[in-house]
Amino acid sequence: MKSFIKDIIRPLLLAPVVFLLLIPLLPLFILYGVYQFFNGLWLSYKFRKQYASEGKYILFVYSESPNWQEYIETNIVPVLEGKTVFLNWSKRAEWRKRKPIEAKILFHWGGDTEFNPMAIIFAKRWRIKTVRFHQAFKHYKHGKDKLLREKEEELYAYL
Repeated sequence: MKSFIKDIIRPLLLAPVVFLLLIPLLPLFILYGVYQFFNGLWLSYKFRKQYASEGKYILFVYSESPNWQEYIETNIVPVLEGKTVFLNWSKRAEWRKRKPIEAKILFHWGGDTEFNPMAIIFAKRWRIKTVRFHQAFKHYKHGKDKLLREKEEELYAYL
Protein backbone atom coordinates (compact mmCIF):
# COMPACT_ATOMS: atom_id res chain seq x y z
CA MET A 1 0.00 0.00 0.00
CA LYS A 2 2.86 2.38 0.82
CA SER A 3 4.30 1.88 -2.63
CA PHE A 4 0.95 2.62 -4.26
CA ILE A 5 0.62 5.89 -2.34
CA LYS A 6 4.24 6.83 -2.98
CA ASP A 7 4.27 5.92 -6.68
CA ILE A 8 0.73 6.82 -7.80
CA ILE A 9 -1.18 9.04 -5.39
CA ARG A 10 1.58 11.47 -4.42
CA PRO A 11 2.48 12.44 -8.03
CA LEU A 12 -1.23 12.85 -8.84
CA LEU A 13 -1.67 15.22 -5.90
CA LEU A 14 1.54 17.13 -6.59
CA ALA A 15 0.90 17.69 -10.29
CA PRO A 16 -1.87 20.29 -9.80
CA VAL A 17 0.19 22.07 -7.13
CA VAL A 18 3.22 22.30 -9.43
CA PHE A 19 0.99 23.42 -12.28
CA LEU A 20 -0.57 26.17 -10.14
CA LEU A 21 2.89 27.36 -9.09
CA LEU A 22 4.11 27.49 -12.69
CA ILE A 23 1.18 29.51 -14.05
CA PRO A 24 2.38 32.81 -12.52
CA LEU A 25 5.87 32.14 -13.90
CA LEU A 26 4.66 31.56 -17.45
CA PRO A 27 4.73 35.27 -18.41
CA LEU A 28 8.32 35.46 -17.17
CA PHE A 29 9.31 32.49 -19.34
CA ILE A 30 7.62 34.10 -22.32
CA LEU A 31 9.31 37.45 -21.67
CA TYR A 32 12.67 35.74 -21.35
CA GLY A 33 12.14 33.93 -24.65
CA VAL A 34 11.18 37.18 -26.39
CA TYR A 35 14.22 38.91 -24.87
CA GLN A 36 16.54 36.13 -26.07
CA PHE A 37 15.06 36.30 -29.56
CA PHE A 38 15.50 40.06 -29.91
CA ASN A 39 18.90 40.00 -28.22
CA GLY A 40 20.02 37.45 -30.81
CA LEU A 41 18.74 39.65 -33.63
CA TRP A 42 20.54 42.67 -32.16
CA LEU A 43 23.83 40.80 -31.71
CA SER A 44 23.59 39.44 -35.24
CA TYR A 45 22.91 42.92 -36.59
CA LYS A 46 25.86 44.40 -34.67
CA PHE A 47 28.25 41.68 -35.89
CA ARG A 48 27.14 42.04 -39.50
CA LYS A 49 27.32 45.83 -39.33
CA GLN A 50 30.83 45.74 -37.89
CA TYR A 51 32.34 43.01 -40.08
CA ALA A 52 30.28 42.56 -43.27
CA SER A 53 32.19 45.29 -45.09
CA GLU A 54 35.38 43.28 -44.44
CA GLY A 55 33.74 40.11 -45.79
CA LYS A 56 33.77 38.45 -42.37
CA TYR A 57 30.78 36.34 -41.39
CA ILE A 58 32.24 33.75 -39.01
CA LEU A 59 33.22 34.06 -35.35
CA PHE A 60 35.68 31.33 -34.41
CA VAL A 61 36.39 30.79 -30.71
CA TYR A 62 39.29 28.73 -29.44
CA SER A 63 41.83 28.76 -26.64
CA GLU A 64 45.51 28.14 -26.16
CA SER A 65 44.85 24.56 -25.09
CA PRO A 66 47.57 22.08 -26.07
CA ASN A 67 44.74 19.77 -27.17
CA TRP A 68 43.87 21.90 -30.20
CA GLN A 69 45.76 25.19 -30.51
CA GLU A 70 48.48 23.91 -32.84
CA TYR A 71 46.02 21.97 -35.00
CA ILE A 72 43.64 24.92 -35.32
CA GLU A 73 46.38 27.44 -36.08
CA THR A 74 47.98 25.12 -38.64
CA ASN A 75 44.92 23.67 -40.39
CA ILE A 76 41.80 25.74 -39.74
CA VAL A 77 42.97 29.36 -39.34
CA PRO A 78 44.62 29.53 -42.80
CA VAL A 79 41.40 28.33 -44.46
CA LEU A 80 39.19 30.75 -42.52
CA GLU A 81 41.43 33.81 -42.60
CA GLY A 82 39.83 36.79 -44.25
CA LYS A 83 36.31 35.53 -43.56
CA THR A 84 36.57 35.12 -39.81
CA VAL A 85 36.87 37.04 -36.58
CA PHE A 86 38.91 35.04 -34.06
CA LEU A 87 38.22 35.17 -30.34
CA ASN A 88 40.75 33.75 -27.89
CA TRP A 89 39.00 32.16 -24.92
CA SER A 90 42.30 32.15 -22.98
CA LYS A 91 42.25 35.96 -22.95
CA ARG A 92 38.73 36.27 -21.56
CA ALA A 93 39.97 38.16 -18.47
CA GLU A 94 40.51 41.14 -20.79
CA TRP A 95 36.89 40.98 -21.98
CA ARG A 96 35.55 42.26 -18.67
CA LYS A 97 37.18 45.61 -19.33
CA ARG A 98 35.89 46.27 -22.82
CA LYS A 99 32.97 43.78 -23.21
CA PRO A 100 33.42 43.10 -26.93
CA ILE A 101 30.45 42.19 -29.11
CA GLU A 102 32.26 38.95 -29.99
CA ALA A 103 32.17 37.83 -26.34
CA LYS A 104 28.47 38.67 -26.07
CA ILE A 105 27.84 36.61 -29.21
CA LEU A 106 29.77 33.68 -27.74
CA PHE A 107 27.77 33.79 -24.52
CA HIS A 108 24.49 34.05 -26.43
CA TRP A 109 25.01 31.20 -28.93
CA GLY A 110 27.77 29.23 -27.23
CA GLY A 111 25.84 28.01 -24.24
CA ASP A 112 27.46 26.61 -21.12
CA THR A 113 29.16 23.50 -22.45
CA GLU A 114 31.38 22.51 -25.36
CA PHE A 115 31.65 26.05 -26.71
CA ASN A 116 35.41 25.94 -27.09
CA PRO A 117 36.48 25.56 -29.82
CA MET A 118 33.50 26.47 -31.94
CA ALA A 119 32.47 28.48 -34.98
CA ILE A 120 29.43 30.73 -35.08
CA ILE A 121 28.43 31.35 -38.68
CA PHE A 122 26.27 34.30 -39.66
CA ALA A 123 24.68 32.69 -42.69
CA LYS A 124 22.34 34.26 -45.19
CA ARG A 125 18.83 35.36 -44.25
CA TRP A 126 19.83 36.07 -40.65
CA ARG A 127 20.36 32.41 -39.87
CA ILE A 128 22.96 31.47 -37.30
CA LYS A 129 24.76 28.14 -37.45
CA THR A 130 27.11 26.79 -34.80
CA VAL A 131 29.77 24.15 -35.34
CA ARG A 132 31.18 22.78 -32.10
CA PHE A 133 34.60 21.12 -32.16
CA HIS A 134 35.02 20.14 -28.51
CA GLN A 135 33.93 16.49 -28.82
CA ALA A 136 35.78 16.17 -32.12
CA PHE A 137 39.05 17.17 -30.47
CA LYS A 138 38.43 14.77 -27.58
CA HIS A 139 38.19 11.97 -30.15
CA TYR A 140 41.19 13.33 -32.07
CA LYS A 141 43.28 13.27 -28.90
CA HIS A 142 42.72 9.49 -28.82
CA GLY A 143 43.68 8.99 -32.46
CA LYS A 144 40.20 9.16 -33.97
CA ASP A 145 39.96 11.94 -36.54
CA LYS A 146 36.67 11.06 -38.27
CA LEU A 147 34.48 13.44 -36.22
CA LEU A 148 37.03 16.26 -36.56
CA ARG A 149 37.05 15.86 -40.35
CA GLU A 150 33.23 15.91 -40.39
CA LYS A 151 33.15 19.11 -38.32
CA GLU A 152 35.71 20.74 -40.59
CA GLU A 153 33.67 19.79 -43.67
CA GLU A 154 30.53 21.15 -42.02
CA LEU A 155 32.30 24.46 -41.36
CA TYR A 156 33.96 24.68 -44.78
CA ALA A 157 30.59 24.13 -46.49
CA TYR A 158 29.73 27.71 -45.45
CA LEU A 159 32.79 29.25 -47.11
